Amino acid sequence: MQTWREYRDSYLMELLRLDGRSNGPDLCPQCSEDPSPATYRCIENECMQTGLVCRSCCYTLHVNQPLHWIEKWNGTFFEPCTLKALNLPIQLGHTAGERCPFRHQSTSSFTVLHTNGIHSVNLYFCGCTSAPAPYIQLLRASWWPSTPLQPHTASTFTLLRLFHNLNSLGKLPAWDIWKALETMSEHRSHAPVPYRYKVLLRCIRQWRHIKLLKRAGRGHAISGVSGTSLGELAVACPACPHPDKNLPPDWDWDLTPAEKRFLYLLFLAIDANFRLRNAVVSTAERDPPLGDGWAYFIEQGPYEDYILGFVSQEDMAACSGFKASAHGALFLADLKNTKGLRTTGIAGVTCARHGVWRPNGMGDLQRGERYVFCNIDPLVAVSLMANRDVGVVISYDIVCIWGVHFPDRLQQLPLEWRASFDPNKIRFCVPKFHLCIRKLSVGQRWPELITVTVINQRASGCPKTALAILSLGLL
Repeated sequence: MQTWREYRDSYLMELLRLDGRSNGPDLCPQCSEDPSPATYRCIENECMQTGLVCRSCCYTLHVNQPLHWIEKWNGTFFEPCTLKALNLPIQLGHTAGERCPFRHQSTSSFTVLHTNGIHSVNLYFCGCTSAPAPYIQLLRASWWPSTPLQPHTASTFTLLRLFHNLNSLGKLPAWDIWKALETMSEHRSHAPVPYRYKVLLRCIRQWRHIKLLKRAGRGHAISGVSGTSLGELAVACPACPHPDKNLPPDWDWDLTPAEKRFLYLLFLAIDANFRLRNAVVSTAERDPPLGDGWAYFIEQGPYEDYILGFVSQEDMAACSGFKASAHGALFLADLKNTKGLRTTGIAGVTCARHGVWRPNGMGDLQRGERYVFCNIDPLVAVSLMANRDVGVVISYDIVCIWGVHFPDRLQQLPLEWRASFDPNKIRFCVPKFHLCIRKLSVGQRWPELITVTVINQRASGCPKTALAILSLGLL
């Protein structure tokens, strides 16, 4: 920066130079014969080093670049202009520059959302007898249609891919990128733009859903999208033990020496986040789920039906040390102020060693962790369906309550969730962070809790799990 400070004047003068004609020629340099006045150019030099050109050359240069912003020199300054004003058509279903003899215009003003703003274009669909549906033509042009039925708006794949990465890595909300597009467009066109925020939200949701299906290989399955099974779209932890996948074909828990059984242990951590609240503002009919139970969340319908059988359950008891702690105070506070809320948070089951979420291991909470048995039991049972034969170590901050009779409660779950586990293969542990606030009787009753937790310090995982769940709320 110390070196750059000396060049600030030249940087500033070059920016001012770009606001004018930049010493460009009066006649179009692109015209080979009888050049016309050079009065058009791309804003911010999107067409690299093209400079000022005539109307005809500007039209030709943008046949394959229809989403650029242009401006026109009026003799004194540059005024906003659009490629639509130059009558530049965008023909789908044919090669670039080719015109369909049976084309039909989608609408007088088709709107396209792109990384550089919101554009109004002259869009024509192919009307040949072999032409696909309009929404297919848009997809083949890498434009995501707002609806498969008579679309009037589309978002480019480039914009959706950019937002997907910014949202995943930087937690950028959709509203922020919409306002950025709106601001850039109004500054360049000096006119208001059509409101397409809800369209953008819909396209983003559909884009992420289809990407999830594509990466799971559903496009190559004979059964198609509808044949997706529960939890199939979730990414399984590659390092955890998975029978028939990454374990020897002749492995057997009972035949494995005690000192080697750690190789076949699955470490799980359970925790909840009470900040991910959801108000009753919509319904499943108005806003239906696209892949209910296909990835990390448990299938909502059976889960809610199961919980309805526990609405009369009394408040969960807890040890006095837990109630006196800060976590306990938060827990008790979350039993209040639930009016108007569909859910008061979410609970999740994760691989404690590697931090990978378990398939169908997440679900909504209705009254904090009050209904701890009916909320957590299905999440753990369903997420363990593919790992029945391995040993399991479960870390949970209230395991002193939840872990009691857990193997017995598994047999009371619905048949589709029920899994047979050997109680001798299941171990419970309290995270070290929470162990100090428990009664001494916990350690006296289950001395293995302290042993397992100290030896496997990373297996506690719960503070890390809570932080990870909280980060999901910013997506």
